[in-house]
Amino acid sequence: MPMSNDNNCVIIIYNIMIVLFIFRRDLRTFDNTTLNFIKSKYPKASILPIFIFNKIQIDEKINKYYSKNSAQFLFESLDDLNNNLKELNFYYTDNEIDIINKINKKFKLDCIAYNKDYTPYAKKRDYEIEKYAKQNKIEIISKEDYTLHDIGTILKDDKKPYLKYTPFYNKSILKIPNPVNPNTKFNFIKDPSSSLLNQMNFIRPIENKNIFVNGGRKNALLILNKLKTGYYDKYDSEREYPFLNKTTRLSAYIKFGCVSIREIYFSLPIKHGIIRELFWHDFYAIITFYFPYIFEKSFLTKYEKVKWDYNEVLLNKWKSGMTGFPIVDAAMRQLNESGWMHNRCRMIVASFLTKNLFMYWKHGEKYFASKLVDYDPSSNNGGWQWCASTGTDCQPYFRIFSPLQQLKKYDKDCQYVKKWIPELRNVPNKIILNWETKNKDININYPKPILDIKETSKLFIKRFKEI
Repeated sequence: MPMSNDNNCVIIIYNIMIVLFIFRRDLRTFDNTTLNFIKSKYPKASILPIFIFNKIQIDEKINKYYSKNSAQFLFESLDDLNNNLKELNFYYTDNEIDIINKINKKFKLDCIAYNKDYTPYAKKRDYEIEKYAKQNKIEIISKEDYTLHDIGTILKDDKKPYLKYTPFYNKSILKIPNPVNPNTKFNFIKDPSSSLLNQMNFIRPIENKNIFVNGGRKNALLILNKLKTGYYDKYDSEREYPFLNKTTRLSAYIKFGCVSIREIYFSLPIKHGIIRELFWHDFYAIITFYFPYIFEKSFLTKYEKVKWDYNEVLLNKWKSGMTGFPIVDAAMRQLNESGWMHNRCRMIVASFLTKNLFMYWKHGEKYFASKLVDYDPSSNNGGWQWCASTGTDCQPYFRIFSPLQQLKKYDKDCQYVKKWIPELRNVPNKIILNWETKNKDININYPKPILDIKETSKLFIKRFKEI
């Protein structure tokens, strides 16, 4: 099709199909489902690869869930993709249809392609693109790339989605995901009027040098190689201990698609514990797809009647790691400094906020979103509602994590606590492990516990029983 630019110069490309491919949470060309489908269906097509920075997402004044750490990881991943794909085109807008329309006028698009996404924001955005494409007689190609199995293929016998994880997992594990596609060469083309990535530095966050992981496929492949060579063979026995640092660090790379979830799956034995975690990722994506209201209220809507408290002073103590509960404070300080928190600790601090401070889970969900380098709307929401006992397949409301017992079980030598709480580094372990009663024995600049765990736990159970 013909292509013209704005300088009254026309370049004619005869009988060449032009496909617009929009990168989003799939920042790689290897095993990219929609890209591979384009190549198989239209092997001679010219593909215009683009990435759109939407103000609604990238402007922290507009996006209440904006995370500087996540944005930094995004830019680092785009740096890596851009270095390997010289034809990548960048745009900044608050109206994606306007960008697509300008590109269409210039290139006369035959097809618009992207991988599917499942959040309410993403579905609304893609609906508008599909409507534009239909009006302009442009083909849409959109494939599943983010989950191991296409959404809608793992269902109960009544064709409804699973609401319990274990039966979902048991059925999912019986079906082998699509194989990893070998690397393919694509005929990418450049839009001369697009921006360079370094022209987007005005929205690039100031670098956090303490960030837990840095973006880019090359970094993801280093971890993938560790998986293949047995570094995580003791994952099931070691992953619960935050001081060991034996979690994979793959979550951010999965979120931004620097590595495909299929690559990870086929790098592991079928019974490896990490496989189970991959299906948790899928489970929460499916819940998001079928029940999008979870971002506004509790999945178990009856618990919207629960009497939640709000105390800004106590909320800020929780956020800053000054609650007087060492495992809680260490975890929150790790989050604030590095943009990441160990999964065991995520459960501890979420239980503490919702079941001991009696605060609505959305306060925690939003704060995590603003800090996490691996912020994923579905997984973050699912995790918070699981801990608050308001979500699908959540823990029972009477199960409450005791930060005192969790510390003794998972950090008995106080290695994790002393790393993140410098005030406690010279304090004997036996005092830290019994801080709720021993804090009077030592004079340091670290707070006493802000509440009584047993009493607040009883009150929480009473409130839930009343519903």
